[in-house]
Amino acid sequence: MRRARVCCLLSAWTAVLAASCAPARSPAAAVPAAAVPTTAPGGAAPALRYAVTMGGRHAGDAEIRILPDGKRVAHLAYIDRGRGPDVHSELVLDAAGAPRWYRATGNDYLKAQVDEQLDDAGGALRWRSPSEHGDAPPGSGWYMPAAETPDKVALLARALLHAKDRRLQLLPAGEAWIEDDTAREVEVAGAKRQLRRIAVAGLGFSPSLVWLDDNAELFASVSPWLSVYRTGAESALPALLAEDHAWIAARAARIAAQLTHRPPGGKLAITHARLYDSERRAVVPDTTVIVDGDRIVAVGGATTAVPAGARVIDARGRTLLPGLWDMHVHLGDGDGVLQLASGITTVRDLGNDTDELSARVARFDAGSELGPRVLRAGLIDGPGEFRAPIGVVVATPEEATAEVARFADAGYVEIKLYSSLSPALVAWIPSWSVVT
Repeated sequence: MRRARVCCLLSAWTAVLAASCAPARSPAAAVPAAAVPTTAPGGAAPALRYAVTMGGRHAGDAEIRILPDGKRVAHLAYIDRGRGPDVHSELVLDAAGAPRWYRATGNDYLKAQVDEQLDDAGGALRWRSPSEHGDAPPGSGWYMPAAETPDKVALLARALLHAKDRRLQLLPAGEAWIEDDTAREVEVAGAKRQLRRIAVAGLGFSPSLVWLDDNAELFASVSPWLSVYRTGAESALPALLAEDHAWIAARAARIAAQLTHRPPGGKLAITHARLYDSERRAVVPDTTVIVDGDRIVAVGGATTAVPAGARVIDARGRTLLPGLWDMHVHLGDGDGVLQLASGITTVRDLGNDTDELSARVARFDAGSELGPRVLRAGLIDGPGEFRAPIGVVVATPEEATAEVARFADAGYVEIKLYSSLSPALVAWIPSWSVVT
């Protein structure tokens, strides 16, 4: 019999939403409105319809209509524990595939108002939203909408395919480029489809992966957390996810090979450092730290002997800190290297896709992906409309006991109890569990 410690953590997730920010370039009151494009006569435009899933469960839908005059009319709405966007948008592209007129209304993920517009008027592109406003000469960049719309990354990818060097300046700021372009044949509803996965870099700390169909329209954007994909293409999701995961792992391995430095014989000496001693809450000058393999074997002054053949880092003028801990993460692509660069050497993952997290931690441990030490917490929730999009759902003491045991057997050290769990089960799941 072995004893596994299970800490019960009652917490709510926090949605981290990133949006582009740039200094304003023109007063908000001086933005002239361009004429709204008119729609050519004719019947209803054919629609591209999409399903939105979170954690593999249906959460909403999206639709894109391309009108006879080329205007793109879209709607995206999904629900995540009472939150979620509901955005209507209209878009007109120029000859190079860049937005020149845009309107978006509705609400964002946190239910704040969305009211965004872009106009090509008076010899300038002018944009305005609740978060920013600005202007730029036409043709100076590809405007990236702040609103959450279904196909903005796909449209950027399509424009990048035809851009010089497959690179474009972005508005309000930044640039994007294609890091990878891969064609794949995928079976969808019993038929073979030719798809193209584009890795668009520049929008975040890691590339955004998007799948285009043979008309260069959005086919899917997939992840264990949130997926948007063509209605009826559910059977293709496992293959698309596997392709994306393989690409992400291979990219991580290349980065690890480029950035990893292994001291000869595993010995490393850091000399002349200003060492922050966290136990004494003091800075110790001119300190030498000796590392052998994965252990700190000596901490001393300037006269501390340096092992023969060790790699020496002269830290004169720098401060050496203990590794930091991040106590609440949901590890994703690219997070590991960013955490190490920020001095974080241990994290606590408080809810993730079990298979993806296990694979990523195994790569961290093997050195084929850069990342910190990871303490894993298994997320347990109860049934209901506000249940978490990941983790497991239990409704009885027997189910709760079985899931705690399963997480413990998989090497998880904690359990995170989520908000839809029955209070009776909160009392049932002990802070210390004996697992046979």
